Amino acid sequence: MKSAIRSAAVVTAAAAALTGAVAAPANAATVNKVLQYSCNFALMPNMPNESALLSFAGTFADTAQAGVGTAPVNITSKLSFSQTTGTGLAAAGAATVQFGGPIKINVIQPGSIVPLNINHSFPAVGVSSGTVLSQTGTGTIPSLTFSAAGTVSYLLSDFTLTATLRNSSNATIGTTSVRCTRKANQDSLITQTVVS
Repeated sequence: MKSAIRSAAVVTAAAAALTGAVAAPANAATVNKVLQYSCNFALMPNMPNESALLSFAGTFADTAQAGVGTAPVNITSKLSFSQTTGTGLAAAGAATVQFGGPIKINVIQPGSIVPLNINHSFPAVGVSSGTVLSQTGTGTIPSLTFSAAGTVSYLLSDFTLTATLRNSSNATIGTTSVRCTRKANQDSLITQTVVS
């Protein structure tokens, strides 16, 4: 089925000039969605089920026009791991850890589901036994064009990041993928936009 959602990047400047299409003014609201995750550090057998908290915030338009690109949405994500994660990484010899990669959301309109990977770069944070690891990164949801009227829903999904571990001399001692799965019985809806 042809997707009803496409990145506005595929619309050429010439086509936009011919149609005169511009994003209509819309009310916007800042939302902050917080979900709990269970994260598996693939190359660390003693860390198969680490608890994490993701805070995902951005300002989304309440309405959009079919066939007209939306404004990009700047996202701020705060990712926090529990004390047991700090203890496990410290035991592996890490003095700092840096996470990078995409936070995944699903954009749902009647008849289509489009996954979006929002690349994030989190700063390195210090590691010590029994310490909560918290870092804040930013990303951008690109301009989207919806081809049909209806209600569009944005939902947080599972995601996989890469963790880079460095020792006290700032030498890399290893990297591992970190797959984070939403814990059960949570509402993953971030927000909705009405397309007309």
